[in-house]
Amino acid sequence: MSRRRTGHQRNVDGLRAAAERKHQEAERKVDDAIRALLRAGEPITFRRVAAVARVSTGWLYTQPNVKEQITRLRGQRAHRAGPPAERASDASKDAIVRAMRQRVTTLDNERQQLLIRIQQLQERIEVLSGELYAKRVDAPYAIAAPISSIPPSQAYSPG
Repeated sequence: MSRRRTGHQRNVDGLRAAAERKHQEAERKVDDAIRALLRAGEPITFRRVAAVARVSTGWLYTQPNVKEQITRLRGQRAHRAGPPAERASDASKDAIVRAMRQRVTTLDNERQQLLIRIQQLQERIEVLSGELYAKRVDAPYAIAAPISSIPPSQAYSPG
């Protein structure tokens, strides 16, 4: 089925306006993405900008202004957000070293006390093992309770 040409002009103004709005929205998203990447200190690349802005890398390459901006920023070193790093003063370093040495001394003292306690417990185990051995040697066949002390209800009777 072929369409016949009619004498009236098609109205595409609405489509053109929508396409222009979509283009401007994409440019705004790209600008926002570049600013966000710069603030975060992340490298500026076509792929990264496209991912953050949610546009295609092909579209970025077709836009001369955007392409030039990304190419220019790509060569720059990313700047980290936040205050510049502060160097610790010698006094604060010395205070940290003193605190760490004190902590090491405390832990070493606790370790020595624990080693002494372990030695005492090992000696106690040896003494108790000797006493247990002596009791077994003295009464090797000791019975826990005489048979006469077992009540008849609990006694075994073959049936």
